Amino acid sequence: MFRKSLILAAALLAGTSLGAMAAGTVTPVTNVPLDGVIYGFLLTDGSLLFQGGLLQDFYRFKPDSKGSYVNGTLYPAAALPPNYIPYATSGGVLPDGRVLLIGGEYELLSNNTLTFSFTNQMAIYDPNADTWTMVAPPFGPDWAFIGDSPWSLLPNGHLLLGSKFTTAMAELDPKTLTWTNVSSFAKDDVFAEEGLTLLPNGSVLTVNMTDFPFAQRFIPNPDPSKTRWADAGKTPVRLPATDTNGSQNIIYDNGMRVYHPPGEIGPAILRPDGTVFNSGAACTIKGPSTDPDACVTYQPTAHTAIYATKTGTWTAGPDLPGMQGAGDTWSSLLPNGNVLVQTNPPGITNDKLKRANARYANIRKATGHLAAEAAAPGFAPEAAATACPPTSIWRLYEFNGASLIPEPAGSMCNNQPSLLLLPTGEVMLNLNFVYKSSGTFSNMWRPTITSFLFSNNVNPGGTYQIFGRQLNGLSQANAFGDEFQVATNFPLVRIINDATGDVSYARTYNFSTMAVATGSAIVSTWFDVPTDLETGDSKLEVVANGIPSLPMPITVVAGPKLTQK
Repeated sequence: MFRKSLILAAALLAGTSLGAMAAGTVTPVTNVPLDGVIYGFLLTDGSLLFQGGLLQDFYRFKPDSKGSYVNGTLYPAAALPPNYIPYATSGGVLPDGRVLLIGGEYELLSNNTLTFSFTNQMAIYDPNADTWTMVAPPFGPDWAFIGDSPWSLLPNGHLLLGSKFTTAMAELDPKTLTWTNVSSFAKDDVFAEEGLTLLPNGSVLTVNMTDFPFAQRFIPNPDPSKTRWADAGKTPVRLPATDTNGSQNIIYDNGMRVYHPPGEIGPAILRPDGTVFNSGAACTIKGPSTDPDACVTYQPTAHTAIYATKTGTWTAGPDLPGMQGAGDTWSSLLPNGNVLVQTNPPGITNDKLKRANARYANIRKATGHLAAEAAAPGFAPEAAATACPPTSIWRLYEFNGASLIPEPAGSMCNNQPSLLLLPTGEVMLNLNFVYKSSGTFSNMWRPTITSFLFSNNVNPGGTYQIFGRQLNGLSQANAFGDEFQVATNFPLVRIINDATGDVSYARTYNFSTMAVATGSAIVSTWFDVPTDLETGDSKLEVVANGIPSLPMPITVVAGPKLTQK
């Protein structure tokens, strides 16, 4: 079912003359799925969950005994229910460790083609039971269609969801899986293609797509009727781009509704210094006077902007080079404080449906689902990097707070890699490669363990609570333009055996908060020690966004499973 490796387009690119400029490195992943992956989640036991390229299939991926994700173990996970096969979804990891998959911009039809559906279906994955269960959407006419709507977890652990076609919002209580519609008072525009970024003060930042250059902050409130939006200033440069799709009538709901896409925007990442780095999509050649913002020719200069959370002010960042944009791309916060930024090639087709169907068709060919397709002239699921034209290269940069540093070692040909920050501080690229940056973190950014109520003896299979500062990290750490946020702002517990060096992750859950950059506040998490954990002297670390706490010495002692009260 699995093949050992893919053609190493990224590795070949690293060997070009640009390779000497790279500060980062890439290493091929040993065990990869034949049909590739769309994107993945970091689970609270250190394993990964990926949606497979055939869309209904899912995979789990565990690091090896030394904690390496390069040589990890890949195995199938439960497939989605057959009536829900989405592409371009929202959702993320909940405080209890389950994964909620929300909506989908497209759904797969019985003829193996994707269509715009903006489905409001959703399902929750239980990693312990390896099962998917359908979940009801929010109630009301605003939620008949959800699609790729933006979301964020709030500090109280509730999931905030914006309605793609209206200004409506709802919060999910993960404990009851019930939705509550909340006030969107003062929201200037609909949520289509917008992203949501959690800030240190508990508010949520977005850059308006149809009301640019304005930005806004969502202000939570325990009373759902009192939540509201506040002004967050104006971006100094234009970040949204208007796709060629923007002039199209996208028909959905069996021909009963029409959608005019506002275009795309790049991801936004909160950095340790309290600034949010926003990357923009690309379009500078405007349309006719009747539609001055339409992107007629895709030869862009894409901008970036920086929002200072401490002052509420914006400044312009460096432009993305080489006619590249960052619309519908990924970014991850690296342990060194830099933002790993992905750009898309100039000249890429702006028709999202054509891109999605072409990708799916290539996957079906590559996996041999249709022999006639696989034998078609010119089929090449993995183009060699040496034959890859510049307009097909998805490039990576590191933003260091002032400039964009090219990282050609992580560039990939003909296929957009998803980015997922790992507990090691590395970034998984599409379950094909592991990207490792240079530099390291400041000690001020570490999680800090303040108390561990039991003695330093732990038992395999035991359940414990641990307290500390900054256990959730300083940022949600992963972002996309709108959907695919895959945040990792939750604590992991890593245990390393002193004698063997073997690495194990305990399953964490019931986080006291989902806030970021909590400073001196004491927060906590519960964790379950693996039942097969090696006994003996060991070290325990709390890891958040790839940054570990100072290790705490423990002794793993065989005995009855204890539960801390």
